[in-house]
Amino acid sequence: MKNFLAIVCLWIVSSTIPAISQDAYHLELVWGSKGTGEGQFIEPNGIAVDPSGNVFVVDTLNHRIQKFDPQGNFIIQWGSEGVGDGQFKEPWGAAIDPSGNVYITDRLNQRIQKFDINGNFVTKWGFQVTGDSPSYYHPYGVATDATGNVSAVVIAELITYVTPPLRPYVYRFDSEGNFVARWDGSGTEDSRLFQPTWNTIDSLGHVYVTDGGQIKKFDSDGNFIAKWELPLCNSVGGIATDSSNNVYVTAHRAGWITGCGYASPFSKFDPNGMLITEWGAEEWEGDPPLTRVAVDSSGNVYIADSYVGNRILKFSPGLPPITLKSPLPNEHFNACSLYPPPTFSWDVSETFNAYRIEFSPGRDFTSISDELTVLPPATEVTIPPETWQNITMATGSSRGTIYWRVVGTKVDDTTEISAARSLFIGTDPAGDSSISPTGRRSKPTLTWESNCNTRFKVWFGSDSGFSKKTYSLEVENPTGADGTISKTLTFQQWIRIKLLARNKTGSILYWYVESWDALGRYAKTDVISFVLTAEY
Repeated sequence: MKNFLAIVCLWIVSSTIPAISQDAYHLELVWGSKGTGEGQFIEPNGIAVDPSGNVFVVDTLNHRIQKFDPQGNFIIQWGSEGVGDGQFKEPWGAAIDPSGNVYITDRLNQRIQKFDINGNFVTKWGFQVTGDSPSYYHPYGVATDATGNVSAVVIAELITYVTPPLRPYVYRFDSEGNFVARWDGSGTEDSRLFQPTWNTIDSLGHVYVTDGGQIKKFDSDGNFIAKWELPLCNSVGGIATDSSNNVYVTAHRAGWITGCGYASPFSKFDPNGMLITEWGAEEWEGDPPLTRVAVDSSGNVYIADSYVGNRILKFSPGLPPITLKSPLPNEHFNACSLYPPPTFSWDVSETFNAYRIEFSPGRDFTSISDELTVLPPATEVTIPPETWQNITMATGSSRGTIYWRVVGTKVDDTTEISAARSLFIGTDPAGDSSISPTGRRSKPTLTWESNCNTRFKVWFGSDSGFSKKTYSLEVENPTGADGTISKTLTFQQWIRIKLLARNKTGSILYWYVESWDALGRYAKTDVISFVLTAEY
């Protein structure tokens, strides 16, 4: 997908939140890619928006700052790797005060640098506070309040080499870098800071600090007010506030950890920690990336996709023109799902003359494997069987992901494009495998569930890694009741298998089943072991 392409994201909200349009967000703009050129990034971390809506991105591993207009057009950049004024070593956070001055946490140089709105160096300062060992402190998040005071989250690294261990702190400075105060939340377990990384300040001067999977709220003097946790076992990736003091949080590991359930990567809370809405779940199928967040005066939310996409995403308030309904995100299809093909449907909030459904093996839709045209008022279509089979084979003979989206054409021939939604196409391995009996003089029967597979190859080995002696046999077009396959070994086959263990009673043998479905897609079971016994 070309840079600066306006695309629209599916609105996802919490099941406990009413569907109120002002609490919806859609993906309006995406720009950037991995690289060193203008408008490219390598692990962008900090992001901030000035009073005019210009976007400043901390391009961490390029050791520079890039400035863009609200439409993602490049304006200027400054910085390079080094220790001089205006140089950086892995800059991390960004903040902009009401006068337009830009503050950057220069992480490995252990300092904050201040620039004017055009990137001209103004001043710098570090963290040399009496009684500390500042050489171990690294600043991460940075924020400014309505008067221009600066707060920064500073964590202590290499703490195993320092006695007593250093603590993480929130430092406060005036706009010229003069030290004002610091705190670590000492007191109760609720207030204590353990793993702080990012912070933001609302219009009332309250400081919100991300601490692992929690957000902790303090007054301007560091007095603890409240805390709340992200849903399930998410960790906070970034935090920002808007003009109404709502708190925006990005989460990584959002719901894809075993046992954690599901959650969206972007959340909006009121100042008391009540969840207002969630969105963005459709942007990533796997682990959501570490992301940073900023909000402009119009309520647009900018996300720095730090480690996966190396890009900037702009979400705007309101319902998207085209919202995908079904199939659900990452829904699983296999040979059992070929007939009847599924129905694809969507909702619209604007008037269109025609819709085009596009399918692609990649999220960027640089190649289109199939497409269908649908005329209003219809907002759904059942895929013809031959087309559906072509779509499911778009990733070749292996398991894989197919993406689909809807392009709506208006009366003036302009278009709106929905978010890309994923479908998982694959085959399931044969299930519930067993072998019985396993005596030296037996003629065992193998059984397993077919799971819509049509061809099987069974492997036997003398070791679990199948790196020594092996034997295999194929089972083609099997028939079985209720999807269960049964294969009785011949005496000749059983002799070959027993010889893998020299026909010795008590030996352990290993086996697994490979399978292919009607589309030629491949899967295999886990390795299973059995003991060669003396019984029949």
